[in-house]
Amino acid sequence: MRDHYLSTKICYKRTKRFLLTRKRIQPNGLKEVLIKVSRRYEGKKIYITENGIADSRDYIRPYFILSHINAIKESRVNVEAYMYWSLIDNFEWNFGYEMKFGLYDINLKPRSSALLFKNLKNF
Repeated sequence: MRDHYLSTKICYKRTKRFLLTRKRIQPNGLKEVLIKVSRRYEGKKIYITENGIADSRDYIRPYFILSHINAIKESRVNVEAYMYWSLIDNFEWNFGYEMKFGLYDINLKPRSSALLFKNLKNF
């Protein structure tokens, strides 16, 4: 488990570079939506599905997962389940197998983010 947190610290530096050059990762957006949805549909169960990022080298994905889990915790909304998109890499119509969304590669080899996700406890 220690290695995963260490790799998350390392990927954080790479993530800063990613944020400056590409898209921004905004877990606060998830937090805001959860709060609004929980108020509008009070008493309903909330499931988060298809929340993920394409990352062929698995540099950014650990940060992405942990920051979104923290946003869920900060929202104080009762979320029944969080399902990362996707378990394995898949075929994207526009990009073929180029986009690497999976916690596992196409040969079912786990990436470091898969081990991090596996070790997350209930939130």
